[in-house]
Amino acid sequence: MSSPEPVYRIALRGSAILSHPRWNKGMAFTAEERKAFGLIGRLPCQINTLDEQCDRAYDQLQSQVNDLAKNTFLQSMKDQNWVLYFSLIGRHLRELIPIIYTPTEAEAISNYSHLFRRSEGLYLSFPHIESMEEDFLEQTKDRTIDLFVCSDAEAILGIGDQGVGVIVSIEI
Repeated sequence: MSSPEPVYRIALRGSAILSHPRWNKGMAFTAEERKAFGLIGRLPCQINTLDEQCDRAYDQLQSQVNDLAKNTFLQSMKDQNWVLYFSLIGRHLRELIPIIYTPTEAEAISNYSHLFRRSEGLYLSFPHIESMEEDFLEQTKDRTIDLFVCSDAEAILGIGDQGVGVIVSIEI
């Protein structure tokens, strides 16, 4: 016997829920959810199932010109809607693993500053050494953090630019 799906109480409404990737369901919000979350008028009136959204997203993914463009498309989707992103990945896992991981992710990382959309980390940089501790405390206050991964951005996957805006040249 399977356990019932968890029920979450969400205080977000309107634009806030649509811009939160964990809770955004895109056009899959039911009529009842749209009313409860103040989404009527914020979404087209058509309600799509997750299957319909995955089919549409896959068609959009297939129209991308190369693997890096597909990686960028998927990253953008992940930034908007986790449910759709992970569902699409799960349905096309064998095809998409090389797009979201090796080898395409290495190319995306090497071009991170050029492709930058939004920060997913905390950058403590030497030009701001005097305020590093204060910056760290400000960005982590009131957050429960289970894990820190620290890097000097020098050798991630053995490539240069890891998003700090500095191109590192590696000579062989």
